[in-house]
Amino acid sequence: RTRPNRVSFPPSSTEGSASPLVAALGGHEWLMGGIGNDLAHGHLERSTFSNLSSFRPINLALARHRMSQPRLRIYDDNGEVSPSKYMRRIVTQRSSTYDVPQPNLVTNLLREGASLVIDQLDEIDEVIELCAQEIEFDVHEAVSVNAYVTKGTGSSFGAHWDSHDVIILQLQGQKHWRVFGRGRDAPTFK
Repeated sequence: RTRPNRVSFPPSSTEGSASPLVAALGGHEWLMGGIGNDLAHGHLERSTFSNLSSFRPINLALARHRMSQPRLRIYDDNGEVSPSKYMRRIVTQRSSTYDVPQPNLVTNLLREGASLVIDQLDEIDEVIELCAQEIEFDVHEAVSVNAYVTKGTGSSFGAHWDSHDVIILQLQGQKHWRVFGRGRDAPTFK
């Protein structure tokens, strides 16, 4: 994926890592051999990502952007929730249509234990985009930031595997993570 007007970040630390996140995961050594092969676990002080730990980007996405499936999805214990439960269809004067999320309906589903997923949040929020760009500089790969929001103890995703490398940055709350070893060699899309 390419984006216009990309900013190139020079390394800002002595380890050659522009991102505090990458540094916490093992820095240059992790990038050279661990990424894509091994589980890395790091700890960052809450202040490191204090500018990311608000719901502002998610609230803006819900209130101001045309967010339709598959970019915005909600899951509950039964799987993916029908968009008709939280979206409203808009018909323009020229008869084109688009769906917009209804924040009150999304909030109600979250209160009931559902999980909200917003893909490519880095394309909506400048702070998140800059963080993604710093990680891209370090890993030399395209980075996309997805947001997952679950209230309470709900968990809408059972055991699964991803066809790409994943960095999880939990910004609020507590969660018990179970990470398994490699499920398949050279996995394909689900």
